[in-house]
Amino acid sequence: MIPAVYIHIPFCLNKCGYCAFYSVVYRPREVKRYCQMLLQELDLFTMLHEIKADTVYFGGGTPSLLSADQIMEILGSFARCGTCEITLEINPAQINHKFLSELKRTPVNRLSIGIQSTQEAKLRFLGRKHRTVDVKQVMCLCRESGYDNISVDLMYGLPGENCLSLESDIERLLELEPQHLSAYLLSLEPGTAMASFNLQLPSDEETAAQYHLIRSKLREAGYVQYEISNFAREGHESRHNLHYWESDDYLGMGASASGCIQGIRYVNPSDLGQYETQIKGGVIMPTAEYPEGNRERIDHIIMAFRLRKGIDRQEYRRRFGTDVHDDYLHVFRKDELKEMFEIDDLSIRLSDQALFVSNSVLVEFV
Repeated sequence: MIPAVYIHIPFCLNKCGYCAFYSVVYRPREVKRYCQMLLQELDLFTMLHEIKADTVYFGGGTPSLLSADQIMEILGSFARCGTCEITLEINPAQINHKFLSELKRTPVNRLSIGIQSTQEAKLRFLGRKHRTVDVKQVMCLCRESGYDNISVDLMYGLPGENCLSLESDIERLLELEPQHLSAYLLSLEPGTAMASFNLQLPSDEETAAQYHLIRSKLREAGYVQYEISNFAREGHESRHNLHYWESDDYLGMGASASGCIQGIRYVNPSDLGQYETQIKGGVIMPTAEYPEGNRERIDHIIMAFRLRKGIDRQEYRRRFGTDVHDDYLHVFRKDELKEMFEIDDLSIRLSDQALFVSNSVLVEFV
């Protein structure tokens, strides 16, 4: 039974210069056609797999460009549990009374708002359409409409940014009292507009200091860091993302979406025309990669180490029949890595000092 469903909505009013996700220009007629493709893809999956969604996540792109009727039609095409967490990513510039009134007709019960910053200069640099004065009003409107599970994004590591300016941003976001906060380091991915700007980003030392400032300020405010980049009030962790990090099966629906079912990974084409051809041909899980060798084990380790609780040694034994400490003793015994792990009889976790350099640590397991 598949517990998590991700639905990619690639349409945007405009593309942010830092965004590396697949997106296309918003056209209502194209959105309508795309929704029909999603419904056909879901039909194809439900013929082969039992879906009982514990979580659904509408990502993008800008999935808040969907109408309430389109959201309900998609959600009505597969089974969900009674306590299903349904997240919708929202552009703050779209949020007003009319939008929220329509959204309340749907089962969406968690909002992920792309605030990124409360500072005017940063918003302009990032190409965001909302302004500083809009942020507090947006949060108030959402709460007045009955939404009490709200996540916001914070971006750090921008050109010219330092800990002093970031601290002001964090404090303003905390005044909004979101239930969840995701902190993302600006990276200039190939193919993005910003990658061609020849920007001077802060040094690794500076961005590390900014990361640990975020951790410290959020901890002081009562948030729990449950994953490398994610912080939540107790009980408000992203259940959907936990399915990824705990190596559960999940469907990825739509153009460019990826999924994993019983260890088999797949990625849909990042092209609307190719995606439509695939679905009309009755094809699901294109480019399926079947688990070979230690691939499933390595994927599990890398995902679990993103969580602050780390690898549950008993769960690892249940999945793979061995102990993770024994399997990777050569890694844990390396002198240069000994301070990067916290090890006890129940679990193995990344230490605090390993979090910001986690990629360089985890590559040892590949």
